[in-house]
Amino acid sequence: MKNFYTFLTAMIMGSAAIGQNLVDLSLLSTYESGTFDEGAMEILAHDPVTQQIFCINADVDGIDVFDISNATNITKTSTIDVSQWGAGANSVSYYGGYIVAAVEADDVDVRGHAVFFDVNGNYVADVEVGYLPDMVTFTPDGQKVLVANEGEPNDEYTIDPRGSISIIDVSGGVMGVSQADVTELDFTQWDGQEDQLRTQGVRIFGEGPAMAGDLFFSEYGEGSSQNKYLEIYNGTGADVDLSQYVVRENFNGNFPWTGEFFFPAGTMLDAGDVYILAHEDADSMITMHADTLVVNPFSGGSSFVCSFNGDDVRGLFKIDATTGDTNCIDLIGYYDLANDSTFDPGSGFDVAGVSNGTQNHTLVRKSEVNMGNTDWYAAAGTDSLTSEFLVLPSNDWNDVGQHSFNSGSNPSSASQDLEPEYIAVSPDNTTAWAVCQENNAVIKIDLTNNSITAIVALGFKDWMDPNNVMDASNRSSAVEFKNWPIYGMYQPDAMDAFEHNGSNYIVTANEGDARDYDGFSEEERVEDLTLDATAFPNAADLQNEDSLGRMNITTTLGDLDGDGDFDELYCYGARSWSVWDENGVLVWDSGSEIGQQTFAAYPNNFNSTNDDNDSFKNRSDDKGAEPEAIEVADLNGSRFCFVGLERMGGVMVYDISNPMAPSFVSYFNNRDFTVDADQSGAGDLGPEDVKFISAANSPTNSPLLAVASEVSGTLSLYSIGGTIGLDDKARENALTAFPNPVVDVVNFNREVTGGVLYNMNGQAVMEVNGESADMSSLARGLYTLSVGDITLQILKQ
Repeated sequence: MKNFYTFLTAMIMGSAAIGQNLVDLSLLSTYESGTFDEGAMEILAHDPVTQQIFCINADVDGIDVFDISNATNITKTSTIDVSQWGAGANSVSYYGGYIVAAVEADDVDVRGHAVFFDVNGNYVADVEVGYLPDMVTFTPDGQKVLVANEGEPNDEYTIDPRGSISIIDVSGGVMGVSQADVTELDFTQWDGQEDQLRTQGVRIFGEGPAMAGDLFFSEYGEGSSQNKYLEIYNGTGADVDLSQYVVRENFNGNFPWTGEFFFPAGTMLDAGDVYILAHEDADSMITMHADTLVVNPFSGGSSFVCSFNGDDVRGLFKIDATTGDTNCIDLIGYYDLANDSTFDPGSGFDVAGVSNGTQNHTLVRKSEVNMGNTDWYAAAGTDSLTSEFLVLPSNDWNDVGQHSFNSGSNPSSASQDLEPEYIAVSPDNTTAWAVCQENNAVIKIDLTNNSITAIVALGFKDWMDPNNVMDASNRSSAVEFKNWPIYGMYQPDAMDAFEHNGSNYIVTANEGDARDYDGFSEEERVEDLTLDATAFPNAADLQNEDSLGRMNITTTLGDLDGDGDFDELYCYGARSWSVWDENGVLVWDSGSEIGQQTFAAYPNNFNSTNDDNDSFKNRSDDKGAEPEAIEVADLNGSRFCFVGLERMGGVMVYDISNPMAPSFVSYFNNRDFTVDADQSGAGDLGPEDVKFISAANSPTNSPLLAVASEVSGTLSLYSIGGTIGLDDKARENALTAFPNPVVDVVNFNREVTGGVLYNMNGQAVMEVNGESADMSSLARGLYTLSVGDITLQILKQ
């Protein structure tokens, strides 16, 4: 293979563009932010009226604004600051003189916002959406804004908010949009159907935190003087209306309850938060955290709820919404239901072996407790091990206002686990699709009724299929495209939609992604697994690092019989892009073409990562070139798909005029591997988004492609067209082939003399002379025709 690298390098002559020049990309200009690998250039939107591009800059929590009226000189004009709405913007979209940004909150369990601006950067409106809004888009008619709320967990995986889709009605105009215009679609209707979804192929696999069964007392303070308080914790995973609860009180635990406290009307207790009732005269360290300060009736107040001693009892009750009856769900102290006249708790109740633990002490519920307890003596325990409480000294309030809750983990519910990331909308505005990448699924949305109609599993790619070959090791010295006994999860990132002959189709860039958190990780290398001896009789060879051993796979799939070893292997992504029908049925997949085409263009830098220009085969064990961005465009009577490659860089162009059989057109990459990746001039590294600008909307009156690259921090504009970028002489001498791809006979635009056709292994397979060549006897694959100092790539189908 070493000779092959040298041969191909000479043959390609350093060119980064291969193909037949049907759709050629020619770099017009690049704006360099000077910020390397900080997400300084991510998602972009174009305003054709003012010829501005708005681009997410994660490095400054803002939206950079660029003037592209002179396409050969991109100029940054301003930055829109979004920091007041949260931790930063993730996405931006344009329509009719306005942009909208999806802004995530500082904390994972706080909802984000959709924020509207005019094209001058002036604030217009904002509305609350779901947790971690990751993508936003106007519908083609501009009547609605759709937001994909990913709802990712925190790194400890102790908080996992629900994913959702927000639909914002802007038909009345962006200027008048309000919270009343927002409809949120979540997945709670599928809670309890997780096994059914898994059977269909939808990945529901997160280890979510165990939720509390209901509210409970998380802390109790019985200190000196009036330093009394009760803390109530909501660990249910959902916001709770406190009008459904009441706190009751009595003295010495004697029957009956002598008073009660109802929460102020409209009081909501957020998931993961606490509510504190405290005596008005308590220490300031307590009152500063209190939600309600209570005065007893003897001092003009209305409740004794925070006037208690160690021998008094407080109970938390839930009110039945239908009958109005109340049920006790937690107690501090023993309540004498038997009404025993001889019962006397003394000065207090023992807790965790501490005599009079409820007197002159602070009680803190242990973090592993996930519900209240109406059996006081069981909750109090006989020692520190059996008690549900930690007993702290009097006047110790260091933990008031927060509660540490970690009662283990449970399988995530469907509504927690599904994480929408990207949305595409049908041209007729009636249907939308949202990718749930880690779940390997697509959500279908009816925009007429604002409802989710289906969750569709995307299935798996069989890498034993002869059409699917890949180089799987970052340790082997040679590039080896071959079959492997492994399945790929499509796991798309970006997607787009189009209509063909009355039917809707979607296209996806099948990047792949794993859940890898401190609190939960599914990622493991094949070399570290136990493989089933029957399923993998050659396990030792497969687990070699030069073979499949370095491949990252998920541990959540593949143990078919539950015996602890793996009967099947599933890796992340499909190293491809795909066409699907509107119901999520696979129509076409690019198979191995992305890997083969990038290898043909860059044999010495194949599968490089995006932040290091000396990283040959670095990504072979992960997800290859990583198709990240995708865009469909109509051009010169044909329809094309542009696919941005996040790791390898560059854009692949396909003709999808027939969605059943797309054909490769060209691959262009302006990455310069001779320059250090973090230096100016290295080119576009890590394309995150590509946007087609039609001739009618272009400042040049010719079609353009805008590319935002997050690693290099660059924004580039490319002109699009056949043979664009060649001078007149080069156009005359250009050698083109048609049809390409070819099934049998390929024709040339001029007579060829002394041509040699080479396969992917660098072997000469045919001499070519004349105006055509019969390739019908050759195997399917990529071939290179060399004619003197001219080379041409031909794809044999």
